[in-house]
Amino acid sequence: MIGSDLTSRLEVDEDLWTCECDVGQIGQAINNLLINARQASPEGGEVTLYASNVVKLGKCVEIKITNQGPPIPPEILGRIFDPFFTTKSEGSGLGLAIVFSIVRQHGGSIDVCSIEGQGTTFSLCLPASTGGVFVQHTVGDKDTFHGSGTALVMDDNEDILDAVGQMLVAIGFEVIRVKSGQEALQAYQLTLQKGQQIGAYLLDNQIPGGMGGLATAERLRVLGAQGQIILMSGFFDAIPGHVAAKADGLWRLAKPFTKEELFHVLSA
Repeated sequence: MIGSDLTSRLEVDEDLWTCECDVGQIGQAINNLLINARQASPEGGEVTLYASNVVKLGKCVEIKITNQGPPIPPEILGRIFDPFFTTKSEGSGLGLAIVFSIVRQHGGSIDVCSIEGQGTTFSLCLPASTGGVFVQHTVGDKDTFHGSGTALVMDDNEDILDAVGQMLVAIGFEVIRVKSGQEALQAYQLTLQKGQQIGAYLLDNQIPGGMGGLATAERLRVLGAQGQIILMSGFFDAIPGHVAAKADGLWRLAKPFTKEELFHVLSA
């Protein structure tokens, strides 16, 4: 809610059950829902997050995020989880599609209720753990890799550009941020003219209406780019539990990913 005039409320059951989940992915799903709630809220409104235990075909943890904005029209409500569907002038239409994909991959479900005068509530249900507390294994060692030079990030989503850019800056890179394949090629040429090199390219694999990561990577190689190229996507058919994999000489990094997972790929 930082930077907005909204208030927020968090209500969590004291005896909330645990879930076996990828903390980074579920974190992104909740973050995407909160961003949507913030954008849909009226000036001075309130966003509420509830977390409670429920029984729906088994024990589940239910997370509800509610805003006080106007209702979503019925003709739109049935399409909000479709990839690339958006009513925003600058939106990618992938935020809720990514949430839907993450929740389904965790064996959960997501629903939405939007009523005039009652606002809109997204309800995310995750299966509760039947065993002990799950501890996520951290990939790589954040103290063993330090970057230098210049890295380029290509993504049509401003939030992802900013987040990945901050990760790279924290590692030690100077960062160029672009939103399309054409901008990436132009940035490469401009850097070359200055007598400099780009050491790492993080390219979104899917750019709506434009050249995606794989096509951009091929063009960069033809032009002589020597830096490490990493394709990013939330839709790779990756082996469960594997955040990163290498194929055809290129690293594939499944979004969302943590800084430690990025360290692992860059240091490989």
